[in-house]
Formats: sequence, C-alpha cells, structure tokens
Amino acid sequence: ITFSEILLEQKAASIVDKFTSVDMAAAVSADEIAEALSHTASRANIAGIELDKIIAYLTVVQETTRKSASVVGESFKSIFARMGKVTNGDAMDDMGEDISKVEETLRSLGVELRSSETEFKHFDTVLDEVGTKWKNLSSVEQRKIATEFGGVYQSENFIALMNNYEKVAKYVDIAANSAGTAATRFKAFEDSISAHANKLIASAEALAMNTVSTEFVNGLMDASA
Repeated sequence: ITFSEILLEQKAASIVDKFTSVDMAAAVSADEIAEALSHTASRANIAGIELDKIIAYLTVVQETTRKSASVVGESFKSIFARMGKVTNGDAMDDMGEDISKVEETLRSLGVELRSSETEFKHFDTVLDEVGTKWKNLSSVEQRKIATEFGGVYQSENFIALMNNYEKVAKYVDIAANSAGTAATRFKAFEDSISAHANKLIASAEALAMNTVSTEFVNGLMDASA
C-alpha cells in the first residue's frame, strides 16, 4: 500500500465518520447526506466551501423540507453555480435568469459579496453573514435575498436553510469532531449482534437439555446462523 493510498483511505474514513455522526444527531440518514453531496460536491469545492459546512447545509434543508437527497443536492448545485456566475460577471445564470444586478441588489440589503474591490468572499462566509441578519429582515427582504441567491426555482430551499441557520453551526461542530464515530457505531452494532447470538445459544442449550433432541437443536442453530 502506497502512502497516497493510506491517505486516501484515511480521508474516506474521515468522511464516513462525518456522515455517521451527523446521521446520529439529525433526522437525515448517512446515505441521504452522501447522496445529496454527490450532486453538489464539485460545485461546493469551486465555491470554496469546506466539507463540514456543505454537509451541514444539506442536512438542514433535507430534514426541514423532507425533499429527496438528489433534489436537495441539485438545489445547492444550482445555487453555487448561480453565485459563481455572479462573481464571474455573467449576465445570465444557467436557467436564463438575469443576474446582472444581483450583487447590487444584495448590497442594498446589507449583504456584501466582496471583501475588497477585486476579491470576492468565500460563499460560506457570505451565507454566515446573511444568517446573522436573517431574523431581523422583513419577509419581503427575506424573499428578495432568497431569490437573488437561489433564483426563482431554488429560493424555497434557500429560505429553509436560513430559517434554520442556527442548526448549521451545530452540525458543523458535530462533523468536525466526528473522528472514530463510524467505527464506534459499528462496534456497538457488532456487540449487539454478538449478545443476541450468545442469548440464542444459551437458550438453545437449555432447550436441548430439557426438551428436545440434539439433532433438532443443531438444525435450529444452523438455520439461525
């Protein structure tokens, strides 16, 4: 095994730990998180969003809306793509919507996309800033911001994220401190299986001594195994 293969294996284990730990805390399964992430990971990476953050975003929207993992993943993919085009100075997003004035509109509502004249902020930083302002905005302002970030089609999922943004920090912290979670959970599962198997064996032994033939108990044990 090469060093790079070891690093890859460790990274994969770390990702599984993150999925598993958030699964245990949220009303979303590890499978659903993985499925949603598969639809948006590349776009999230381009947008400069850390893995723990995108896991948290996907989890919050999935457990709030109960939409399918693929739908939520595609939703964030569209949002990241739209904001990428805004920072590139494009006039239209992938759906043909006008985005030429998105930055100007957001600035009028106190949301800055740039850290300087020539530098755009990482998108997760922008979302954190919007999250701190969200509850103090009017419903009209919230709808306007959601439309600027998500367009017509993804604004509802953006609103779901912002309305529950306090959960993002919770899930980020859980994911960031998840090392060893998957192994621990599997060990618990394995121990549970062993306990039930041992109980079955003890019951079968008692049954053998008190009621039925050895051949019958052997057949029962084989079937149970």
